[in-house]
Amino acid sequence: MKKSTIIAILILIAGLLLITLGLASLRGNWAKLNGKKTSGRYVGRTYTCSGMITSLSGTESYEGIKIQTGNVSTPVIEYWYDERHEDPMKFSEEGGKLTFEREKENFNFDINFGFNYQDTTTVITLPKDFDGELEAKCTSGSVRLEGVKTKENITLKSSSGSVKAENAECKDFFAKATSGSIKLVNINASGNLDAHNNSGSISAEDLDVSGSVTLGNTSGSLKANNVECADLSAENSSGGIRLSDVEAEDFVETKTTSGSIKLEKVAASSIKSSNSSGGISIDDIKADTIDLRATSGSIHGDIDGKESDYSIVSSTTSGSNNLNGSRSGSKTLDVHTHSGSIRITFNK
Repeated sequence: MKKSTIIAILILIAGLLLITLGLASLRGNWAKLNGKKTSGRYVGRTYTCSGMITSLSGTESYEGIKIQTGNVSTPVIEYWYDERHEDPMKFSEEGGKLTFEREKENFNFDINFGFNYQDTTTVITLPKDFDGELEAKCTSGSVRLEGVKTKENITLKSSSGSVKAENAECKDFFAKATSGSIKLVNINASGNLDAHNNSGSISAEDLDVSGSVTLGNTSGSLKANNVECADLSAENSSGGIRLSDVEAEDFVETKTTSGSIKLEKVAASSIKSSNSSGGISIDDIKADTIDLRATSGSIHGDIDGKESDYSIVSSTTSGSNNLNGSRSGSKTLDVHTHSGSIRITFNK
Protein backbone atom coordinates (compact mmCIF):
# COMPACT_ATOMS: atom_id res chain seq x y z
CA MET A 1 0.00 0.00 0.00
CA LYS A 2 1.30 3.43 -0.90
CA LYS A 3 2.48 5.69 1.89
CA SER A 4 0.07 8.47 0.78
CA THR A 5 -2.86 6.03 1.00
CA ILE A 6 -1.89 4.98 4.53
CA ILE A 7 -1.64 8.62 5.62
CA ALA A 8 -5.07 9.38 4.14
CA ILE A 9 -6.62 6.42 5.97
CA LEU A 10 -5.04 7.50 9.26
CA ILE A 11 -6.36 11.05 8.83
CA LEU A 12 -9.84 9.68 8.11
CA ILE A 13 -9.76 7.48 11.21
CA ALA A 14 -8.59 10.40 13.36
CA GLY A 15 -11.41 12.56 12.01
CA LEU A 16 -14.00 9.91 12.80
CA LEU A 17 -12.66 9.57 16.34
CA LEU A 18 -12.89 13.32 16.87
CA ILE A 19 -16.50 13.37 15.62
CA THR A 20 -17.35 10.45 17.90
CA LEU A 21 -15.88 12.25 20.91
CA GLY A 22 -17.86 15.37 20.07
CA LEU A 23 -21.15 13.48 19.74
CA ALA A 24 -20.47 11.56 22.93
CA SER A 25 -20.05 14.83 24.80
CA LEU A 26 -23.65 15.74 23.95
CA ARG A 27 -24.86 12.73 25.97
CA GLY A 28 -28.03 12.53 23.92
CA ASN A 29 -28.84 16.23 24.24
CA TRP A 30 -29.01 17.07 20.54
CA ALA A 31 -30.39 20.52 21.28
CA LYS A 32 -26.85 21.53 22.14
CA LEU A 33 -26.03 21.42 18.45
CA ASN A 34 -28.00 24.65 18.11
CA GLY A 35 -25.74 26.38 20.62
CA LYS A 36 -22.24 27.82 20.42
CA LYS A 37 -19.31 26.80 22.58
CA THR A 38 -18.47 29.13 25.44
CA SER A 39 -15.20 30.19 23.89
CA GLY A 40 -15.81 33.90 24.45
CA ARG A 41 -16.18 34.52 20.73
CA TYR A 42 -19.94 35.04 20.94
CA VAL A 43 -21.26 38.35 22.17
CA GLY A 44 -24.70 38.80 23.65
CA ARG A 45 -26.67 41.96 22.97
CA THR A 46 -30.08 43.31 23.90
CA TYR A 47 -32.37 45.44 21.77
CA THR A 48 -35.20 47.27 23.53
CA CYS A 49 -38.03 48.66 21.45
CA SER A 50 -38.42 52.43 21.80
CA GLY A 51 -42.17 52.16 22.40
CA MET A 52 -45.21 49.95 22.12
CA ILE A 53 -45.76 48.43 18.68
CA THR A 54 -48.71 47.00 16.76
CA SER A 55 -46.79 44.19 15.05
CA LEU A 56 -43.48 42.34 15.20
CA SER A 57 -41.78 40.41 12.40
CA GLY A 58 -38.41 38.71 12.81
CA THR A 59 -36.21 36.50 10.62
CA GLU A 60 -33.27 34.44 11.88
CA SER A 61 -30.77 32.96 9.44
CA TYR A 62 -28.70 30.74 11.73
CA GLU A 63 -30.19 30.69 15.23
CA GLY A 64 -33.46 29.53 16.73
CA ILE A 65 -36.13 31.87 18.06
CA LYS A 66 -37.93 31.72 21.39
CA ILE A 67 -40.93 33.98 22.02
CA GLN A 68 -42.25 34.56 25.52
CA THR A 69 -43.91 37.19 27.71
CA GLY A 70 -42.33 38.85 30.72
CA ASN A 71 -42.17 41.89 32.96
CA VAL A 72 -41.17 44.35 30.25
CA SER A 73 -42.91 47.52 29.10
CA THR A 74 -41.85 47.20 25.45
CA PRO A 75 -40.57 44.23 23.40
CA VAL A 76 -37.01 43.16 24.22
CA ILE A 77 -34.85 41.03 21.89
CA GLU A 78 -31.74 39.24 23.15
CA TYR A 79 -29.38 37.77 20.56
CA TRP A 80 -25.82 36.53 20.00
CA TYR A 81 -23.26 37.03 17.28
CA ASP A 82 -19.65 36.13 16.50
CA GLU A 83 -17.36 38.90 17.76
CA ARG A 84 -15.03 38.34 14.81
CA HIS A 85 -17.67 39.97 12.61
CA GLU A 86 -19.79 43.09 12.80
CA ASP A 87 -23.17 42.87 14.52
CA PRO A 88 -25.32 41.23 11.81
CA MET A 89 -28.72 42.01 13.33
CA LYS A 90 -30.66 44.84 11.70
CA PHE A 91 -33.69 46.42 13.40
CA SER A 92 -36.33 48.78 12.10
CA GLU A 93 -39.23 50.55 13.80
CA GLU A 94 -41.58 52.20 11.34
CA GLY A 95 -45.28 52.92 11.56
CA GLY A 96 -45.69 50.95 14.76
CA LYS A 97 -44.07 47.84 13.26
CA LEU A 98 -40.85 46.32 14.56
CA THR A 99 -38.87 44.17 12.14
CA PHE A 100 -35.50 42.51 12.56
CA GLU A 101 -33.35 40.29 10.39
CA ARG A 102 -29.92 38.73 10.74
CA GLU A 103 -27.72 39.43 7.76
CA LYS A 104 -25.69 36.56 6.39
CA GLU A 105 -22.31 36.04 8.01
CA ASN A 106 -19.19 34.61 6.41
CA PHE A 107 -18.96 30.87 6.96
CA ASN A 108 -16.17 29.75 9.26
CA PHE A 109 -15.36 26.16 10.07
CA ASP A 110 -14.01 25.88 13.59
CA ILE A 111 -12.86 22.92 15.61
CA ASN A 112 -13.34 23.52 19.32
CA PHE A 113 -13.03 20.79 21.91
CA GLY A 114 -14.24 22.77 24.89
CA PHE A 115 -17.55 20.84 24.83
CA ASN A 116 -19.16 23.56 26.96
CA TYR A 117 -22.20 24.93 25.22
CA GLN A 118 -24.39 27.93 25.78
CA ASP A 119 -27.78 28.55 24.27
CA THR A 120 -27.50 31.18 21.54
CA THR A 121 -31.20 31.19 20.71
CA THR A 122 -32.63 34.62 19.93
CA VAL A 123 -35.14 35.40 22.69
CA ILE A 124 -38.07 37.76 22.15
CA THR A 125 -39.77 38.90 25.36
CA LEU A 126 -43.10 40.64 24.89
CA PRO A 127 -45.10 42.66 27.40
CA LYS A 128 -47.94 40.65 28.89
CA ASP A 129 -50.43 43.11 27.38
CA PHE A 130 -48.93 42.90 23.86
CA ASP A 131 -51.86 42.72 21.47
CA GLY A 132 -50.30 42.98 18.01
CA GLU A 133 -49.55 40.73 15.08
CA LEU A 134 -46.57 38.40 15.45
CA GLU A 135 -44.43 36.63 12.84
CA ALA A 136 -41.22 34.67 13.41
CA LYS A 137 -39.23 32.83 10.74
CA CYS A 138 -36.08 30.71 11.00
CA THR A 139 -33.92 29.52 8.13
CA SER A 140 -31.94 27.09 10.25
CA GLY A 141 -33.23 26.64 13.75
CA SER A 142 -36.35 25.95 15.76
CA VAL A 143 -39.16 28.36 16.66
CA ARG A 144 -40.72 28.18 20.14
CA LEU A 145 -43.59 30.25 21.48
CA GLU A 146 -45.13 30.13 24.94
CA GLY A 147 -47.76 32.13 26.79
CA VAL A 148 -48.44 34.77 24.13
CA LYS A 149 -51.99 36.14 24.03
CA THR A 150 -53.00 38.59 21.32
CA LYS A 151 -56.07 39.49 19.28
CA GLU A 152 -54.07 39.46 16.04
CA ASN A 153 -52.47 36.69 13.97
CA ILE A 154 -49.52 34.52 14.97
CA THR A 155 -47.27 33.05 12.25
CA LEU A 156 -44.38 30.66 12.99
CA LYS A 157 -42.15 29.21 10.26
CA SER A 158 -38.94 27.17 10.12
CA SER A 159 -37.12 25.94 7.02
CA SER A 160 -34.92 23.51 8.92
CA GLY A 161 -36.07 22.98 12.48
CA SER A 162 -39.12 22.34 14.60
CA VAL A 163 -42.03 24.61 15.49
CA LYS A 164 -43.56 24.46 18.97
CA ALA A 165 -46.29 26.63 20.45
CA GLU A 166 -48.18 26.28 23.73
CA ASN A 167 -50.57 28.30 25.85
CA ALA A 168 -51.30 30.85 23.14
CA GLU A 169 -54.31 32.94 22.14
CA CYS A 170 -54.74 34.77 18.83
CA LYS A 171 -56.96 35.41 15.83
CA ASP A 172 -55.51 33.19 13.06
CA PHE A 173 -52.66 30.80 13.87
CA PHE A 174 -50.24 29.60 11.18
CA ALA A 175 -47.39 27.09 11.64
CA LYS A 176 -45.13 25.73 8.91
CA ALA A 177 -42.01 23.55 9.05
CA THR A 178 -40.22 22.49 5.89
CA SER A 179 -38.09 19.90 7.64
CA GLY A 180 -39.01 19.36 11.28
CA SER A 181 -41.85 18.55 13.61
CA ILE A 182 -44.75 20.77 14.67
CA LYS A 183 -46.16 20.56 18.19
CA LEU A 184 -49.13 22.64 19.31
CA VAL A 185 -50.52 22.56 22.85
CA ASN A 186 -53.39 24.62 24.28
CA ILE A 187 -54.03 27.01 21.39
CA ASN A 188 -57.10 29.23 21.43
CA ALA A 189 -57.87 30.90 18.07
CA SER A 190 -60.86 33.12 17.35
CA GLY A 191 -60.25 32.58 13.62
CA ASN A 192 -58.59 29.64 11.86
CA LEU A 193 -55.64 27.36 12.64
CA ASP A 194 -53.36 26.03 9.91
CA ALA A 195 -50.33 23.75 10.40
CA HIS A 196 -48.28 22.19 7.58
CA ASN A 197 -44.92 20.50 7.23
CA ASN A 198 -43.05 18.56 4.56
CA SER A 199 -40.98 16.15 6.61
CA GLY A 200 -41.78 15.51 10.25
CA SER A 201 -44.65 14.84 12.58
CA ILE A 202 -47.57 17.08 13.54
CA SER A 203 -48.97 16.86 17.05
CA ALA A 204 -51.86 19.05 18.20
CA GLU A 205 -53.54 18.91 21.60
CA ASP A 206 -56.13 21.02 23.39
CA LEU A 207 -57.21 23.25 20.51
CA ASP A 208 -60.17 25.62 20.79
CA VAL A 209 -60.71 27.16 17.35
CA SER A 210 -63.77 29.13 16.28
CA GLY A 211 -63.09 28.58 12.57
CA SER A 212 -61.35 25.88 10.54
CA VAL A 213 -58.50 23.60 11.60
CA THR A 214 -56.32 22.48 8.68
CA LEU A 215 -53.47 20.02 9.21
CA GLY A 216 -51.26 18.90 6.33
CA ASN A 217 -48.26 16.59 6.32
CA THR A 218 -46.11 15.17 3.53
CA SER A 219 -44.10 12.60 5.48
CA GLY A 220 -44.63 11.69 9.13
CA SER A 221 -47.37 11.03 11.65
CA LEU A 222 -50.28 13.40 12.25
CA LYS A 223 -52.11 13.42 15.59
CA ALA A 224 -54.77 15.69 17.08
CA ASN A 225 -56.41 15.28 20.47
CA ASN A 226 -59.08 17.26 22.31
CA VAL A 227 -60.11 19.67 19.57
CA GLU A 228 -63.17 21.92 19.27
CA CYS A 229 -63.67 23.74 15.97
CA ALA A 230 -66.08 24.61 13.18
CA ASP A 231 -64.51 22.03 10.85
CA LEU A 232 -61.31 20.00 10.59
CA SER A 233 -59.30 18.75 7.61
CA ALA A 234 -56.28 16.47 8.03
CA GLU A 235 -54.28 15.19 5.06
CA ASN A 236 -51.10 13.14 5.01
CA SER A 237 -49.17 11.92 1.97
CA SER A 238 -47.03 9.34 3.73
CA GLY A 239 -47.92 8.55 7.32
CA GLY A 240 -50.80 7.79 9.62
CA ILE A 241 -53.55 10.06 10.96
CA ARG A 242 -55.04 9.78 14.43
CA LEU A 243 -57.84 12.00 15.74
CA SER A 244 -59.30 11.63 19.22
CA ASP A 245 -61.86 13.63 21.20
CA VAL A 246 -62.69 15.94 18.30
CA GLU A 247 -65.91 17.93 18.13
CA ALA A 248 -66.70 19.92 14.99
CA GLU A 249 -69.86 21.87 14.16
CA ASP A 250 -69.66 21.09 10.44
CA PHE A 251 -67.35 18.40 9.04
CA VAL A 252 -64.27 16.32 9.78
CA GLU A 253 -62.28 15.06 6.78
CA THR A 254 -59.17 12.87 6.83
CA LYS A 255 -57.14 11.58 3.91
CA THR A 256 -53.86 9.71 3.62
CA THR A 257 -52.03 8.06 0.75
CA SER A 258 -50.00 5.61 2.81
CA GLY A 259 -50.67 4.86 6.47
CA SER A 260 -53.50 4.01 8.83
CA ILE A 261 -56.35 6.29 9.89
CA LYS A 262 -57.85 6.08 13.37
CA LEU A 263 -60.82 8.14 14.53
CA GLU A 264 -61.73 7.93 18.20
CA LYS A 265 -64.63 9.84 19.78
CA VAL A 266 -65.04 12.14 16.79
CA ALA A 267 -68.34 14.00 16.44
CA ALA A 268 -69.42 16.23 13.55
CA SER A 269 -72.28 16.83 11.17
CA SER A 270 -70.29 14.98 8.49
CA ILE A 271 -67.31 12.62 8.76
CA LYS A 272 -65.40 11.61 5.64
CA SER A 273 -62.27 9.47 5.61
CA SER A 274 -60.31 8.02 2.70
CA ASN A 275 -57.16 5.92 2.56
CA SER A 276 -55.25 4.73 -0.51
CA SER A 277 -52.99 2.23 1.23
CA GLY A 278 -53.94 1.31 4.77
CA GLY A 279 -56.90 0.60 6.99
CA ILE A 280 -59.47 2.82 8.70
CA SER A 281 -60.33 2.28 12.35
CA ILE A 282 -63.22 4.06 14.08
CA ASP A 283 -64.20 4.11 17.73
CA ASP A 284 -67.35 5.80 18.99
CA ILE A 285 -67.75 8.28 16.12
CA LYS A 286 -70.95 10.26 15.62
CA ALA A 287 -72.29 12.07 12.53
CA ASP A 288 -75.37 12.38 10.32
CA THR A 289 -73.27 11.58 7.27
CA ILE A 290 -70.40 9.07 7.42
CA ASP A 291 -68.28 8.17 4.38
CA LEU A 292 -65.39 5.72 4.81
CA ARG A 293 -63.35 4.54 1.81
CA ALA A 294 -60.16 2.47 1.54
CA THR A 295 -58.39 1.23 -1.58
CA SER A 296 -56.27 -1.38 0.14
CA GLY A 297 -57.14 -1.99 3.77
CA SER A 298 -59.89 -3.01 6.16
CA ILE A 299 -62.48 -0.75 7.78
CA HIS A 300 -63.40 -1.67 11.35
CA GLY A 301 -64.98 -0.08 14.40
CA ASP A 302 -68.17 1.21 15.97
CA ILE A 303 -70.58 4.11 15.52
CA ASP A 304 -72.38 6.04 18.25
CA GLY A 305 -75.97 5.47 17.11
CA LYS A 306 -78.55 2.91 15.97
CA GLU A 307 -78.14 0.93 12.79
CA SER A 308 -81.79 1.67 11.94
CA ASP A 309 -80.99 5.40 11.88
CA TYR A 310 -78.78 4.99 8.82
CA SER A 311 -79.30 4.47 5.13
CA ILE A 312 -76.39 2.11 4.45
CA VAL A 313 -74.43 1.41 1.28
CA SER A 314 -71.31 -0.75 1.60
CA SER A 315 -69.11 -2.97 -0.56
CA THR A 316 -65.80 -4.78 -0.63
CA THR A 317 -64.13 -6.52 -3.57
CA SER A 318 -62.02 -8.86 -1.48
CA GLY A 319 -62.99 -9.56 2.14
CA SER A 320 -65.92 -10.05 4.48
CA ASN A 321 -68.65 -7.47 5.13
CA ASN A 322 -71.06 -7.46 8.09
CA LEU A 323 -73.15 -4.50 6.91
CA ASN A 324 -76.49 -5.07 5.25
CA GLY A 325 -77.69 -2.53 2.73
CA SER A 326 -80.55 -0.40 4.06
CA ARG A 327 -82.46 2.64 2.80
CA SER A 328 -84.67 3.24 5.84
CA GLY A 329 -82.61 5.66 7.94
CA SER A 330 -82.54 9.46 7.80
CA LYS A 331 -78.76 9.45 8.19
CA THR A 332 -76.30 8.06 5.63
CA LEU A 333 -73.45 5.58 5.97
CA ASP A 334 -71.21 4.72 3.00
CA VAL A 335 -68.41 2.21 3.58
CA HIS A 336 -66.31 0.86 0.71
CA THR A 337 -62.98 -0.91 0.27
CA HIS A 338 -61.43 -2.73 -2.69
CA SER A 339 -59.19 -5.06 -0.72
CA GLY A 340 -60.06 -5.70 2.90
CA SER A 341 -62.87 -6.54 5.27
CA ILE A 342 -65.66 -4.36 6.65
CA ARG A 343 -66.81 -4.80 10.23
CA ILE A 344 -68.91 -1.97 11.65
CA THR A 345 -71.05 -2.17 14.80
CA PHE A 346 -73.45 0.26 16.45
CA ASN A 347 -73.40 0.94 20.19
CA LYS A 348 -77.09 1.79 20.62
